[in-house]
Amino acid sequence: MRRWLLILLLTSLVGCGAAEPPHILSVEVEPVWEGVATVEEYPERVVVKVTVENPSAAVKLLQGRMRIGYGGRWVAMLTLTEKVKIPARGSATVELPFRLNVQRTAQTLHLRSALKQGNTEGVEVAWQVAVRSRMMYFEQEQQAIALEQLAGKNLEQIKSLLADIFEE
Repeated sequence: MRRWLLILLLTSLVGCGAAEPPHILSVEVEPVWEGVATVEEYPERVVVKVTVENPSAAVKLLQGRMRIGYGGRWVAMLTLTEKVKIPARGSATVELPFRLNVQRTAQTLHLRSALKQGNTEGVEVAWQVAVRSRMMYFEQEQQAIALEQLAGKNLEQIKSLLADIFEE
C-alpha cells in the first residue's frame, strides 16, 4: 500500500492551529493482517509511519477518520485507533495506527475495476479530525469532495495507493 491518501489526512490533521504546520518528509505504509491464516481480501489495520519536521509546538492527533466513496456510496473508512503526538520543534517518525473497514459490495468491485484502469473519476473523500496544540483544541471536517479536487498534484500517487488498497 502506498502513502499519498494518508498524507492528505495527516496534512489536514497536523495543519490545524499550528503557527506553521509540520512538513512531511517521508511516509511508509504497513498493512497489518490479523490471524495466522486469514482469507480476508483487505488488511484489518494499517500503520502509517510518517517522518515529519515540526517547526512549531507539539501537536496531538486526538481523532481522525477518512471515508472513501465511489459512485455516490461509501466503500471504505480509515479510523485513527489511538491518540498520536507529533513532537515540537524537530524531526521525528510518528506511527499512525488506522483501522481499515472496506464494504464488500458491488460498488467496491466497480471501484477496483476503475482503479485497475487508472480511473479515479467518481472517487470521493471526506474526513474529520480532532487536534490539540498547546491549549487549543480544534475539530475540522471536510464534506465529500472529488478526489481530483483534493489531491491536486499528488493525484497519480493517490491513484496508486487506492489501487493497492483495493487490489485483488
